[in-house]
Amino acid sequence: MQIQRSALTALALPLLAAATSAQVSPSATFELRFDATWSNATHPGAYPSGAHFSPLIGATHDDSIHFWQPGGLASTGIEVMAETGGTGPLTNEINTAIGLGTSGPRILGAGIGSPGSTEVTFTATSDHPRLTLVTMIAPSPDWFLGVDGLDLKDADGYWIDTLTVDLYAWDAGTDSGPNFNSGNLNTNPADPISLITGGPFFGTTPLGTYTIKRLSGASYCTAKINSQGCLPSIHSTGTASMTSASPFLVEATNVLNNKSGLLFYGLGANDVPFQGGRLCIQAPHRRTPVQNSSGNAGPTDCSGSYSFDMNAWIQSGADSNLTAGVRVYTQYWSRDPQSPSQTGLTNGLDFVICP
Repeated sequence: MQIQRSALTALALPLLAAATSAQVSPSATFELRFDATWSNATHPGAYPSGAHFSPLIGATHDDSIHFWQPGGLASTGIEVMAETGGTGPLTNEINTAIGLGTSGPRILGAGIGSPGSTEVTFTATSDHPRLTLVTMIAPSPDWFLGVDGLDLKDADGYWIDTLTVDLYAWDAGTDSGPNFNSGNLNTNPADPISLITGGPFFGTTPLGTYTIKRLSGASYCTAKINSQGCLPSIHSTGTASMTSASPFLVEATNVLNNKSGLLFYGLGANDVPFQGGRLCIQAPHRRTPVQNSSGNAGPTDCSGSYSFDMNAWIQSGADSNLTAGVRVYTQYWSRDPQSPSQTGLTNGLDFVICP
């Protein structure tokens, strides 16, 4: 069974507007690694016994709020976090923001000794594309590390792929103790939150880094409801790799049974109208071989599925553009004879090729 010529032609035409019409995917999942580098080697004379960091806490949010910011006054949640490492009051503040629709779910990670590292995974949405995440420098009077409203989108409005942020010491302005193990010395009235540029850190060497990476296999864009009222879906299993012997399967489910279809892909995201649905791939794009969806023998239902091993395709050398580090955007096209356009479309899925 062959794909109709009219459908193949239509696949090419709307792509001319891709660069200017593409819209960011509605959500992205990230892995954040906190590498604590604070040690006697990096900060001689400013590395107390038992040096560590309290549990990471924060959230994604919109640009209408700040849980803390340079030059602002610390909230109760930031004060307690910076002075004791406690997360309860800041959790309450995040929950209040969630109720107002300005914040996504709380992000909570492990506390660690320094040097050391820990990881946390979180999802950001287009409604909440900024990240705030903090941790207490311990022991200390009220010193902490963190980011305030870090934008997880680039200048063109697309989710970042990777970003590393150097972390310097901040003074919450709520305790006037001068040393790591000073007793409680409440600052009243509180001072504004400020970067520590004098002793003991002098602001020259970071105490650690946040490395933020967008995870592969994230779906985006919107699938087209087919003639049977089903919403097709794309997903993946495994890891895309130049060398792994294991498959990396890009699959579609909830598609019409016994219909031809194919996976096509490109190196950029898109989200523009196309054949009654959305086109999720920027030009130029490549098509993989035609498949049959199989499923029940009949009548027409949504029991069909497609599966394509992208690792076999990558490693075959079929496309020289598919190399380690490249992010690939994919979408399934299929026949749907009873729809006005006679075509079906899944949503899109992206992945990064590993070595």
